[in-house]
Amino acid sequence: MNVPSVALRILSCLPPVLASSSPGLTASPGSKCEKISCRLVLSTDLSVEDRWTHTAAEERPHIAEASEVLRGQILTAYVFFTHYTTDGKGQASLRYDLRIMKPDGTSYHEQKDVVGHTGLAGDGKDVLLARDLLHVSFDPPDPLGKYTVTIVVHDESNDTTASETQTVRLVEDIQGDSFSSAEDIGKWITEYFESPHPERAIAALTSLELLTAKEKGDEDESDFTAARVFFHEVFEGNPWLYPRLIAGYAKYEPAGRKAALEVLSRASCDTKALVASLDKNDLRAWKGFSARPRRDPLSDPITDPAHLDALWEMFLATGKFAPIYRLCEALAPEETGAVPDQAYSPKKGEPDSSLRPLIHQLAEWSIGSILSQEKISKAVRLELKKALDS
Repeated sequence: MNVPSVALRILSCLPPVLASSSPGLTASPGSKCEKISCRLVLSTDLSVEDRWTHTAAEERPHIAEASEVLRGQILTAYVFFTHYTTDGKGQASLRYDLRIMKPDGTSYHEQKDVVGHTGLAGDGKDVLLARDLLHVSFDPPDPLGKYTVTIVVHDESNDTTASETQTVRLVEDIQGDSFSSAEDIGKWITEYFESPHPERAIAALTSLELLTAKEKGDEDESDFTAARVFFHEVFEGNPWLYPRLIAGYAKYEPAGRKAALEVLSRASCDTKALVASLDKNDLRAWKGFSARPRRDPLSDPITDPAHLDALWEMFLATGKFAPIYRLCEALAPEETGAVPDQAYSPKKGEPDSSLRPLIHQLAEWSIGSILSQEKISKAVRLELKKALDS
């Protein structure tokens, strides 16, 4: 792969993953189509493959298309195939070329003979997602303006081709809308897994605690910690947000600075310069956040009801199914070991109770709440209902 001298970064060509909306593909020997068709979707949504893997063929996942992108933001060229031909064993051989042109019409990057699909491919009517996908980000000194992305796909079984072109504009900044209420932020959070708008994350993070406290009439009360995992996942999935969060730190309200420090205390970015500039109060808060034990919601034992909330937040932030599976495991702790067999005391001085029945009850309630969400896909509903019925 030749990387141009400009600052395009080819972040990865993915290893083999599911390349169809139908995980249970069966061979349909010798299916013939006159000409292959293709679709190119440019998106900053990095969870598409995970949702595609877990979504039935009749219910393809929604993909938010990107019309604008920022420097450092990861853009994926999702390539889809249909109307392809299979051989006598029901297998297809699909490849594609990809070209990116700069705003001035000169070549920015070109990659040929990318693997689209090899192996079983249904009857030619299934929609296949390319096995290898290109992830790119634009960095200085890449010029601002409209970039043109073109794919040419090749069906090696019948020697036909198809092409499609899409454009995306590299901009200096995307002004995410501000929020007028905690309810508005809650709506943005619950819809994020299907329609992510990370450009609004800083506004949401730095205003949620203040808006919540004002609406409750208690400036000292905070609900931010309830969304800690959500914001951590959003920022880690969009590291281009961190420099912007740090750059605006001084102008945030005290509650916004506190929220920013909590996210930054777990960030994968360099925070040394910010920490060195903190006043005494903010430094105390930073040290408190940094000292908190870290846990992995997907593998660490579920020992508190808040850990169930963390799984739901992780799903909303990423759209991935691993948190859903972990939530289902809480319903069968004897088999999965997800919940330890121990006592639980919610507050000092209160009587202990058994942890497993408590978590089971709350997990059932949480799953019921998730099932009530209109935008939850059929695939998620099926997994949750299976867990409830088992």
